[in-house]
Amino acid sequence: MRLQDAKNEILERISSKLGYRITENSLSPNVRQAITLLANIWRKVIYMKQLELGQKTNAERIRIYCYIIGAGGIALATLISIVNMAAGVTTFIITFVVFYYLYRKHKESLNEIAMNIREIAMLEESIASKIDELSQRILKEQKLRWIKRALPAEQLISKPLRVLEIRCPNCGAKLPIPSAPFIRCPYCGTALSVQEIGLQIKSLIESV
Repeated sequence: MRLQDAKNEILERISSKLGYRITENSLSPNVRQAITLLANIWRKVIYMKQLELGQKTNAERIRIYCYIIGAGGIALATLISIVNMAAGVTTFIITFVVFYYLYRKHKESLNEIAMNIREIAMLEESIASKIDELSQRILKEQKLRWIKRALPAEQLISKPLRVLEIRCPNCGAKLPIPSAPFIRCPYCGTALSVQEIGLQIKSLIESV
């Protein structure tokens, strides 16, 4: 999702909550900045969600491979046991061990993915809550401008633009958008899980 698309989606949600259409140009500099910052955070969260859904698809493929290996191994062990019972039993045991190992890895992967998706869902809820907060802020500003006879948005107090970034807790370096279920700092090698990344993103959302 492009930044502008994310901003437009936030404006659409705000418009829906207020009951009338809101344009970016009609907002104060502070609110426009907050929407831009929130849209940038939202893009990161969406990317993380897409990544986890891709991981879930891969895990489902592993599950299919497990069943194929299990069924194939049992069929092979049955055929071998007709000729040599000992060899058939050995083949069955090997098949079971391989199947159990792959299935266990599959379950562990699914549990981790489910936990990460829950974390991302909580981030999405935080973003939705912040959109509600921005809607109320916009409503108050518009009432204030109406009371002051349509005071131009540019005359409202503006804060300097903030840059919200995910940073390494060990060395403080700026970290990229996740490209795996975790981020590894390119400078000190520290790895951050989705949960650790989520804590930073929650803090960023609250600061908008």
